[in-house]
Amino acid sequence: MALGKDRRAYLLDQANLGGMDAQPLAGAAVAGGTIINAAVAYTTSLATYVVFRGAGAGCPAGQTGGLTAIKVSATSPPALSIAWCGGVAAASSPAVSMTTAQGANAILWYAGTDSRLHGVDGDTGQSVLADTTALGTVVSNQTPIVANGRIFVASNNRVFASRPSARPT
Repeated sequence: MALGKDRRAYLLDQANLGGMDAQPLAGAAVAGGTIINAAVAYTTSLATYVVFRGAGAGCPAGQTGGLTAIKVSATSPPALSIAWCGGVAAASSPAVSMTTAQGANAILWYAGTDSRLHGVDGDTGQSVLADTTALGTVVSNQTPIVANGRIFVASNNRVFASRPSARPT
């Protein structure tokens, strides 16, 4: 998948990229603004998702937030749709953690504009953690690092390490 500054997502065939005249397998308007940040991709037992920082276009009714999840269908040809929009306004791109290689308990981690670490359920976008520790200023091109049960976030001239115990049910 490629996310464009034109607010669209394009799904490409990795076996046949097509050169200069490539035609995407699927394409859709997915963002309310320019997409110029790193996205995270993951697969759970429910679906395959690509999540980016920013307001989505075509979010499900009543949903808004700092992250937008694009669902890639397993149909032929594949289709793209907005699965969920959620979380507080994001100051960083998301990172993902899972408790198993099969995608159990996918949690997206990001720093909010409120200078706090946030975790949302990877399938629903519902909040599972809002850390109370203030991180300081997080620049927009930061992405948390997930390693050995900890989430690391760089801020100003410090690195914060968190070991959250929250897991979606």
